[in-house]
Amino acid sequence: MVRAILQKLWDAGEIYLGKYGGHYCYGCERFYTEKEIVDGKCPDHQTPLTWIEEENYFFKMSKYQGWLIDHLERNPDFVRPERYRNEVLGFLRDPLQDLSISRPTTRLKWGVRSRSTTGTSRTSGSTRCSTTSRRSAARATPRFEKF
Repeated sequence: MVRAILQKLWDAGEIYLGKYGGHYCYGCERFYTEKEIVDGKCPDHQTPLTWIEEENYFFKMSKYQGWLIDHLERNPDFVRPERYRNEVLGFLRDPLQDLSISRPTTRLKWGVRSRSTTGTSRTSGSTRCSTTSRRSAARATPRFEKF
């Protein structure tokens, strides 16, 4: 089922290959935003962060921001209790970023293999993504196969 959903999203142009860069904490295994950084350090470990850039697959989540806000406002019981609905709406007031759905194997050894154009990504879920040679290298079509 996950395989079919990912393939449908790719075919519809909702997933794309892009670059992501940010301040990374190896202890937390996560990126931090400028708002979260304390004196140039990880807020949890108090250690310097490392700027890294990587190639990932992204879901075009930002495309749905307006729709999500409208849906939550028209359907107040969709997220309950109300305080959580208000929290989600507050989060959606800021620009929504696209969602990275893969990680490079150079940084993450576990997960489900997903071959990008460079062959170095992993994606979450129960799928393996591989490219097919039927399309040009500029827009290789991933095929999501059972792992």
